[in-house]
Amino acid sequence: MREFAALDWSEILLKISSSATSTGAKDRILTLSPLPSALDSQKSFHSIQSAMQLLGMGLRPFMESLDLFAPWNLRLKKNAVLKTLEIKDVRLFCLEVLALKEALHR
Repeated sequence: MREFAALDWSEILLKISSSATSTGAKDRILTLSPLPSALDSQKSFHSIQSAMQLLGMGLRPFMESLDLFAPWNLRLKKNAVLKTLEIKDVRLFCLEVLALKEALHR
């Protein structure tokens, strides 16, 4: 683990997390560790390249509604009736998913 400190690993993750558009993504980024093999790294690199191509085309999908997803999803799993504000959160989530789908389709 000392090697990661020498690379300022936590500072790198902090910098990357500042670009995330949801709290969940930021939290996940901050807990990342290096991949176990070169093959895993290559697969990840190809995924990152694809995402960078989307961003390079000016497409930046926002998924801020992911921060609101867990509470209403949990209530739905319990067969509870959603409150008005939760229904608005579901609507926002659906709109963001549609926008993401459109961005990926292009």
